[in-house]
Amino acid sequence: MVGLNGNEVTEVKTEPKKENMEEISLVELIKSMKTEVEKLKDEKSKLKETLGKINEELKKLEEEEVSLRERIAETAKKQAELSRKKAKTTEKLSEIERKLKKLMNISTELSEI
Repeated sequence: MVGLNGNEVTEVKTEPKKENMEEISLVELIKSMKTEVEKLKDEKSKLKETLGKINEELKKLEEEEVSLRERIAETAKKQAELSRKKAKTTEKLSEIERKLKKLMNISTELSEI
């Protein structure tokens, strides 16, 4: 290659200026950060959705627990009532057995006369 003054000039390749390289690196960094932000936002959204589902399940379990506690309380009440009836019936049965024994004794005495 020949220069303006007629002398031969060797071709010199110019490297990108340091400022341009820094600018390119910053652009790439910003793109990378934007990508990471989007990933994090997506992950956050999925976690919120999962958390919502977990909260719904917990609420259902708590409602089920309340229902079961109410059923247990009703069952305990019925059990107490049945225990009272059993005791009363057992007492009546013992009384009837005493009366029968008495009558049998009287009957035996009468038959001996």
